[in-house]
Amino acid sequence: MGEWLASILAGVGLAESVAFTPLERRAWSEGAVLRPLDWNASLRLERRGLVGFSAEGTPALTSERARVDLIHLPMGEPQRVAEGTPVLLAAGFLPTGIRLHQREPDELVFQYVADPRAACEAVSRARLDGAGARELFAGWRERCARTS
Repeated sequence: MGEWLASILAGVGLAESVAFTPLERRAWSEGAVLRPLDWNASLRLERRGLVGFSAEGTPALTSERARVDLIHLPMGEPQRVAEGTPVLLAAGFLPTGIRLHQREPDELVFQYVADPRAACEAVSRARLDGAGARELFAGWRERCARTS
């Protein structure tokens, strides 16, 4: 798992920023434990963080009230990323971004989509200009570093 991120970064000339950590993947029968991060009623946007797994009665991964449903997966614990990513993908969440931080682990951001296959097909038709994308990404990282 993680090849998808490496391929994206390689496409914009940033492959050297990826280091794979070999981990054992465990299948979880327990439910995901989510903590609320943000709710924007105007946009009906809900952000939650995946903090672990529990056999206790855990709610469904998808939000009933949100139009835009985001789950943040902290990258500070590679084992949690290895365990959480397949669970999120199986539930219809697709990786849509990275939230950078200065004082805490960066996060992978997953968004729920009703039809993941159609969404992946639409995105696969997009083309990036390598040099322009690198400049945009570098500027984005610089600005985020000052505000996070």
